[in-house]
Amino acid sequence: MDIMNKKFRHQSKSQQESTLIEGIARRNPKGFGWLETDNARREGIFIPPREMMLLMDGDKVRCRLEPNPKGPVAYIEQIIEHAKAVVIGTFYRKKRDEIVETQGQALASPVVIPPQFRNDTRLIDNGTLVEIEITRYPGKGLQAEGRVVRVLGKQGDFVSEVEVLLSQSKALRSFTPAAHMQAHTFGENPSPQDMKNRRDLTSVALCTIDGETAKDFDDAVYACYEGDAIWVTVAIADVSHYVAPGSAIDVEAFARGTSIYYPGHCIPMIPEELSNGLCSLKPNVPRLCMIVEMLITKSGAIKKVQFDEAVMHSQARLTYNQVQAYVDGDFKAMREIPEQVGKSLQVLWSASRALRKARQKRGALDFDAAESVVALDDSGEPIAINPILRLEAHRMIEDLMVAANESVAQHLEKKGWPTIFRIHEEPQAEKLKAFLTLAQSMGAISPADVKELQREKIEPKALAKIIERFQDHPAKGALDTLMLRSMMQARYSAENVGHFGLASKSYLHFTSPIRRYPDLSAHRVLRLSMLRKKKLSESETIAMTEEMEKIAAQCSEKERKAVELERQINSLHAAWVMQDKVGEEDIGTITSCTDFGLFVRLSKYHVEGLVHVAHLSKEHMHFDADQMRLVEKSTGRSFKIGDKLKVRVLSVNVAKRFIDLGPVLGKDQPKEKDRGKKSRGRSRRKS
Repeated sequence: MDIMNKKFRHQSKSQQESTLIEGIARRNPKGFGWLETDNARREGIFIPPREMMLLMDGDKVRCRLEPNPKGPVAYIEQIIEHAKAVVIGTFYRKKRDEIVETQGQALASPVVIPPQFRNDTRLIDNGTLVEIEITRYPGKGLQAEGRVVRVLGKQGDFVSEVEVLLSQSKALRSFTPAAHMQAHTFGENPSPQDMKNRRDLTSVALCTIDGETAKDFDDAVYACYEGDAIWVTVAIADVSHYVAPGSAIDVEAFARGTSIYYPGHCIPMIPEELSNGLCSLKPNVPRLCMIVEMLITKSGAIKKVQFDEAVMHSQARLTYNQVQAYVDGDFKAMREIPEQVGKSLQVLWSASRALRKARQKRGALDFDAAESVVALDDSGEPIAINPILRLEAHRMIEDLMVAANESVAQHLEKKGWPTIFRIHEEPQAEKLKAFLTLAQSMGAISPADVKELQREKIEPKALAKIIERFQDHPAKGALDTLMLRSMMQARYSAENVGHFGLASKSYLHFTSPIRRYPDLSAHRVLRLSMLRKKKLSESETIAMTEEMEKIAAQCSEKERKAVELERQINSLHAAWVMQDKVGEEDIGTITSCTDFGLFVRLSKYHVEGLVHVAHLSKEHMHFDADQMRLVEKSTGRSFKIGDKLKVRVLSVNVAKRFIDLGPVLGKDQPKEKDRGKKSRGRSRRKS
């Protein structure tokens, strides 16, 4: 019996008069639950274990609240909507029964596989991770039933653990037959009809510059001098030519919102026939593109911009390392790169420096947050994590892409075309104040710096000056990360409020339509603005703005989910690499401090682990939230962000993606008075 929309118990008159509230039921590993609600004052309402027996973690429920000395208690009146139809668990065969123990406390008891579905489980071994579809939800006297829809692999295997994360994220990994069929119809190269009425740039020395393992090349660049100014051409793959609104591929792309990248893999937004094939700007083959041409002055001002549809041949597929070596004068690199491409690179380098200087002058923020790359063995398992060195070649491409994105945004806004902006609101005053207090306590900034930022309106220029103070500070990496956390998260919106971090009044994403839906949308709007001379009517503008807001909301949500999935997979890689390092010691940097312990980034292995507060001292340690430190009262010994700490790897839990560290403390451990002496000082591409 499905209990959806059915009452849990007969209501008395007093019960009917009780307060009813809706929320999401969350299961605690100990069996009880908490009710999450939209009302901030009612977060964390207790649900007794008996009530949780009939619920799935994440069910939307209507509850009756009853008073209790320890706080209100929620009793389930109605399940409004079940959370999941598919859950992950471990398969077991016990005598005549087959069950699946679900992960993450999805259900209070195992899911039973009834006889009619056991033909699919004949070859599954005990301890195998599976996806199971719930065919009967738990009810009074009834256990949940389900059928196995996918075998993920053996528990503890690296591939299986990745599969679990992918399954839990609900990331779309396969395309519909209609989308694949549509992608196949385009062929491997543009047809003569496709190339008709486009500017011919096939003889121009455009080149792509990407990472070593990149397969989808969506931008190419070229530059030449015109007097003292520089013409820069940014050519972007014309995905919109092939992916029409409402088409089978477009429906799939919108549902994804973005491609998802993790070490050695990509879950593409559009079928690989396009992403790695027809749309990818591979060398020496014809490709359709949309171009942004910018005339850039010596001061970095963009004097003139023009847009066009074109066909191109990339003259070279270059990597960041190659470009860096070429500009640095490496003889081998200079021989490998075609002469005309090399000449263009020198001019692009000059344009990049001019653009960056102008952007910095207006107050754009420039962070060097720590990034890492995972090294994989032949089987795809991680064997090491290494820091990424941010080259000037990376910066060059970032500068050019930011300029192109900004140029498109300004053009569409000026012409009155609704589009999807990439917005970044100014920091919240309270969060920024907390960061400034912490930075001052670390000796990174002075009271005068803090006073400069205590204004009614926060300006990017003022924050840029603060970042300059961190340049030579020992805790620069931690300070950069903390400032980033104090700022708002960038998102997509049909309403333009500017981009604070870039100190830009108008900004959008245009340069990566292979991997981001907002970029694809911007291409469509730009083409419309080029083809249609007549202004939009008021009703057309309103309708189009509403449509853009829907797209923006969807893409912002999908971006957040993709980032979270990538973060979880990175944590899995870190735990996997560290599982054979138990007992080893390393010097780390404290990157975060909480009341329960310290997060420490290891210097040798470039991963983060937790030093629990219980490992730091036998006595209770005071957590100073203002200065983000833990202090031992009897000795004055303290631990705070930016401090170096020698630690030992105590344990690693791959399934939970957790690295447990312990301090290696000597008698000469610095006390508070010896720490924090005053010191002054100062992403990846395609912002």
